[in-house]
Amino acid sequence: WEKPVAPGLVYRMEVDLKAPRVVHALRFSRGAPGLELRPELAQGTVYGREDDKKGREPLSAIAESNKALAAVNGDFFPWTGDPLGAMVRNGELVSKPFKGRAAFGWGPQFAGAMKLEWTAEIDGPGVGPMPIQGLNEECGPNQVVLNTGWAGGATGSRESLQIVLDWPEPLAPVTARSAQVVTVVESAARIPVGRSQSVVTANGTAAQRLKALKKGDTVKIKVQTTGVDWEKVDSVVAGGPMLVLGGKAVDESKTEGFGIEFSNRRHPRTAIGATLEGDVWLVVIEGRQPMSSGATIGETAKIMADLGCSSAINLDGGGSSQLWIRGMTANRPSDGSERPIANALLVLAPEFTVSSSKVVVKGQAQVAVGQATDLSVVDERGNRVPNSQIV
Repeated sequence: WEKPVAPGLVYRMEVDLKAPRVVHALRFSRGAPGLELRPELAQGTVYGREDDKKGREPLSAIAESNKALAAVNGDFFPWTGDPLGAMVRNGELVSKPFKGRAAFGWGPQFAGAMKLEWTAEIDGPGVGPMPIQGLNEECGPNQVVLNTGWAGGATGSRESLQIVLDWPEPLAPVTARSAQVVTVVESAARIPVGRSQSVVTANGTAAQRLKALKKGDTVKIKVQTTGVDWEKVDSVVAGGPMLVLGGKAVDESKTEGFGIEFSNRRHPRTAIGATLEGDVWLVVIEGRQPMSSGATIGETAKIMADLGCSSAINLDGGGSSQLWIRGMTANRPSDGSERPIANALLVLAPEFTVSSSKVVVKGQAQVAVGQATDLSVVDERGNRVPNSQIV
């Protein structure tokens, strides 16, 4: 069952009574005038408000604050606002790749699955080249982490060394840049990061080496993200495992570090894939419900291949799986309510307005299994709403 939502965006629903399984999907046509597919962080930063959500928020809140037309949930997360894998937003690197796991990228000339590799280093007076282990994430023992304005805050232990850099330009996936040290803060667990700044956070032995830097010094930051032609890709979201390659269903759960319980049992799933024609499928499979048991990774891969995907990857699932469209959640989240998530995929249509008129569904209240009935939708004046306008 398919329904046009806007020029270039179609909602699709599949019901398999034997499984049982309900699939919700959006087909996004890249290049459709006025439409944009964009990954977006919850609360606009990795580390947002200091509350129990720790930078996360429900999909509906992310969609509504960005005035989206439709949305699905994004990457896995460690119960903070930090996506576990790669995220690139409008050509700017927000989160580094998770080593060995699948990602999905798109741009004016390309859409498809990939695996990315990431390295970074810092060099400065009295320091010498040092590896950077993280990007916009909490700094662990003896580590160095680069935090850009997307982090919101530079976070580590109470003994962390925080080096604030003047950094007015976006961080591209491949970057080699010099920056001036604005200030050095010792023994600070967290400091804010401005949009025109970057903060290098270091702990333990790494902090001892970087203490040689002082205000006014010039440091060099080098970042390398490989695995795709960045001339063709300006957006990336990650997850895993890979589901479709060369138009054929695959299961790379084991090689990407996912366990049997995750892969071989039916769960709610979210996935993204691309067709040879360049369309992008955003898919949510309902699970842990009487009318929909969910899907294994193998079954999810087959669903994506059957939709015509030439490549596809799995995204976060379980209680995070959700498809939001024109102000409503199309599926039933398995937690019973929306789960706060770290990032999302939004379909934006600035020229498209969503009607807020109230409607009433008329017809028989209950229908027995195997029977059918007719329903109608009427507006506030009692006029029947055409089926073409109903999702």
